[in-house]
Amino acid sequence: MKKVWQCLEVGFALCALGVVALFLVYAFKLHSNDAAGWVQAVGSIAGIFIAIWIAGSQHRADVARRADEDARSEYLLEAELAWLSTEVVGFLDQFRDIKAGFPIEDRFSEDDVRDLLDRLSWCRQRARHKTHLWMVGQLRSSLMGTVRAIRSKIAHTPMVLTDDDVKLINDLRLAAIEVSDLALRAKAILGPFAGA
Repeated sequence: MKKVWQCLEVGFALCALGVVALFLVYAFKLHSNDAAGWVQAVGSIAGIFIAIWIAGSQHRADVARRADEDARSEYLLEAELAWLSTEVVGFLDQFRDIKAGFPIEDRFSEDDVRDLLDRLSWCRQRARHKTHLWMVGQLRSSLMGTVRAIRSKIAHTPMVLTDDDVKLINDLRLAAIEVSDLALRAKAILGPFAGA
């Protein structure tokens, strides 16, 4: 519909220019030499206006396209943060039942940790504002803090966890849950993106 309207605008402008040119020829009783000069002058002016109009429409189309791309990338980032935060919380939930005074086992795969860290890095590179950076930082801190605490106890021989270790791991897990809740609320507020 927009293209049809644009074609109608151009057609109307050309018709109006023709009417003006004919009016000038008949009003001033111009000879063919004079008429040709006037037609050329009016055509030049029309060409300038059409060039300005085309440049403006291309600029508006570029601005609209960039806005759509920005909205889509914002949606993808919010969706990935929501999905990733639930996976980080799921990873940390495997340590939910740990108790002080009991030995800890290596319950996770290096590939899982590496995958989560790679995806966190992807989100950090595409962060648009401080809230995104905070969320990514908190998720990474919770993940790495838990991994470090567990690895420090299983590095040589299995050691028991202290109350401080258990508190740290639980605090990190709760911080990740807070980020996950925030990310899921943000995704729910955004709703489905039509272009995704």
